[in-house]
Amino acid sequence: MDEKILVVNSEKDFLDMMRRTLTLAGFKVDTTENPSDALKLIKKENHKLVVADTNLSRINCIKLVKKIKAINPISNVVLLLTYNDRKDVIECIKLGLTDFFPKPISDEKLFVQTLKNCIYKISRWEDSILGNKDVAK
Repeated sequence: MDEKILVVNSEKDFLDMMRRTLTLAGFKVDTTENPSDALKLIKKENHKLVVADTNLSRINCIKLVKKIKAINPISNVVLLLTYNDRKDVIECIKLGLTDFFPKPISDEKLFVQTLKNCIYKISRWEDSILGNKDVAK
């Protein structure tokens, strides 16, 4: 897998764990603790998916999703959420959130498979819109 993922989280240990886990799963991974840096990376790089925590210290998830979508309306975002984040996630879904996953991540294999499924759906959508491949396969 050659897909590039950006992980945004204010906890360095979590970012290190995500980099290891996702790299072992075959993804190319960028990480940042700073949402402003994430937005700069999104402008500069071609990330297939952005995985962000809903509890970022400098910006809430709704503003982050809005800013990501303003940079690239077809950007794909997966949020990591706790029980208390449900109201924000509903708003993010209205803004075009691709998916969400509960935090803490208790099943890394399921998490990785969820990301792979998101990328598969994204690729199928891009292929059908852009006509790059035969999507009937």
